[in-house]
Amino acid sequence: MKPWLSVGAGSAWSLPRMLRVVGFLGCGLFACLIASGGEWQVGEGFRWLRVEPRGAGRPGFTAMDPAQTGVVFTNALSDERSAANRNLLSGSGVAAGDVDGDGWCDLYFCGLDSPSVLYRNRGDWKFENVTKAAGLDEARRDSTGAVFADIDGDGDLDLLVSTLGGGLSCFSTTGTGGSPMARRQAGSRR
Repeated sequence: MKPWLSVGAGSAWSLPRMLRVVGFLGCGLFACLIASGGEWQVGEGFRWLRVEPRGAGRPGFTAMDPAQTGVVFTNALSDERSAANRNLLSGSGVAAGDVDGDGWCDLYFCGLDSPSVLYRNRGDWKFENVTKAAGLDEARRDSTGAVFADIDGDGDLDLLVSTLGGGLSCFSTTGTGGSPMARRQAGSRR
């Protein structure tokens, strides 16, 4: 069986495929999502970038200080709520993608007892909470999964957020470059 991700000499890593997998799996902050250097290769409906491991030592993940990165999200869940609804124990997801078109991978974390958060990547492993500026600071909901995808075919990433008991919300990117403004798409449930 061929591995879905191969990093190293002679390998090519498909960012769109990885982002779909990350959005689907709901995994945490990946150090491999942001590559240094290199040029994007463009295909029909996707682009990819060769990733070369940095530094010496064994491959893996590096713990990064939230005070330095700006990513301070914690997905809290009270004992009372988890006892009342065991489905909440399945946790929540994260979406990773370049929502503002600046070439850096932005992050959206789903929350249960804590609000969901959109972090804009400013480069050099620095992130800024842009949830309110993006129009995503709605009432707290039980967000269980998210994915960035171009749902309206305009060439930029939109946000789909699934909730427990609240349906699917669709946020279409309306801004460009500096501010990832979003709005609720008609027909999505609250």
